[in-house]
Amino acid sequence: MQNYKKENGLFFICLSRTSSMIFRKIEKELIKYDLTLTQFAILEALVHKGSMPVGKIMNTILSTPGNVPFVIANLIKKGYVKKVCDPKDRRFHIVSITKKGEDAYKITEGIHNQVLNEFLEPLDRDQKLYISRMLKKLL
Repeated sequence: MQNYKKENGLFFICLSRTSSMIFRKIEKELIKYDLTLTQFAILEALVHKGSMPVGKIMNTILSTPGNVPFVIANLIKKGYVKKVCDPKDRRFHIVSITKKGEDAYKITEGIHNQVLNEFLEPLDRDQKLYISRMLKKLL
């Protein structure tokens, strides 16, 4: 049983370090465009899924509830998104991406993809697909 626990710990450390390293590399590039990783994730969600309430954005990007409204406020200041009251229920706000936000996303999406490609280059396609299938078993 002790070896099994050690194996879990080693796996967790490796997984955490790998994801942290990828995030750091991506954020290092995004910061050149005055974007954080969370801001990029929100823009990406809005580009791919369309306008949505703040709560759905939180669930989509797997972020903490307190962080997302603050990040959205900063994106509004930059002119990348706009927020309006939901006409069906004024207690909720719908966030939409602007043309300026779409342009910022298009520029940074290429950089995001380039960093991922460089980082994952040592793995071939089959290895990436295998690791993805194994990790999906944990979700």
